[in-house]
Amino acid sequence: MQKIEGLFISAQNYSDSSVIVQLYTKQYSRQSFIFNGVKGKNKPYIFQAFHFISFSCRFNQNKQLNSAYLAELTHPLHSITTDIRKSSIALFLTEVLSKVLVEGNYSDKLYGFLLKTITEFNNQKFSPNFHLFFIVKLLTYLGIQPNNNYCELSPYFNVNDACFSNKSSSVINYDINNSFSKFLGTNIDNFSQIILDKKDRNEMLNLLLKYIKKHLQINTDNIKSHHILKTIFT
Repeated sequence: MQKIEGLFISAQNYSDSSVIVQLYTKQYSRQSFIFNGVKGKNKPYIFQAFHFISFSCRFNQNKQLNSAYLAELTHPLHSITTDIRKSSIALFLTEVLSKVLVEGNYSDKLYGFLLKTITEFNNQKFSPNFHLFFIVKLLTYLGIQPNNNYCELSPYFNVNDACFSNKSSSVINYDINNSFSKFLGTNIDNFSQIILDKKDRNEMLNLLLKYIKKHLQINTDNIKSHHILKTIFT
């Protein structure tokens, strides 16, 4: 029996008291576990967006589904669970992670990035830019980081080539290109200082989803929760 820690990705009911949960684990990347006896009147349900969970498991990498025991929340994030704006962003980004973090090996630094960035999101004052910053930085750990070569001679981002060029795009306005370059060069302490209105924020989100679709060959069109962000954030 070993202790495993993971970030919640998705859950599926298995019985009246049991649930199958997919987690991005610190030790084994994305894996599925069955947790028995975790649903009930007097039992807090901890399998939620942006929750980090630790548990005991006799893990067998050859099994598609491992049994897990003694689940507990390892990093309580009260600000995220009580602020509807933050919880909406958490829901959306969890849906994105569910799409992009397929089973397989990733950088050893990815889990640390997820833990640090989500914890900072909980601790910091709310910013409607967080989901944009999160996705931009996630691209590095997915191995598809764009080249930030933005300059006067190359002011337009080319999704196909993953870099800025001198050719204008009909779907990306000039200001969005400049802001995207700023996000590529910023960090967790400064991203909220980038000024975007609601329209530009939505346009940049569309750009990022289009970029992921192109370079990871996954369907981002059926990510539904981002429509919530487009309506509640100004």
